[in-house]
Amino acid sequence: MDMAPAPTDHVIDIAGQAGRLLTCVRAERTRVHAITNAAAQVLTANVLLAAGAIPSLTTAADEVPSFVSRAGALLVNLGTLDGERRELGRVAAQDRGLAGQAEVREMEAAR
Repeated sequence: MDMAPAPTDHVIDIAGQAGRLLTCVRAERTRVHAITNAAAQVLTANVLLAAGAIPSLTTAADEVPSFVSRAGALLVNLGTLDGERRELGRVAAQDRGLAGQAEVREMEAAR
C-alpha cells in the first residue's frame, strides 16, 4: 500500500477563503437573508451583525422573494426547519438561481 502524502493541488485554503469573505462582508456591508429555525434566528442575526453584515430574517412567504432579490447572500439553515421554512428555503434558493445546488460562492470582491 502506497503511504505517500496526497497531492495538495486540490486542497482548499478554507481559512484564507473565510478571511477574504469576512473582509468583503465588512467592506461591503453585505445584506444576508437568513432562513433558519425560530430558535436560531437571534443568534444568526447577532453573528451576522458581528461579522459586519446586514441581516434580514423574514419568513413571511409574500416577503421572502423581495428580500432575497435585494440580498447579497442567502443563508438557509437546513437543520430543524419546519415545513413552511423548508419550502421558503427552496423558493429562496430557486429565486437566487441556486435550486438543486449545494455550494458556497465567494463574493466577487473576495476572489
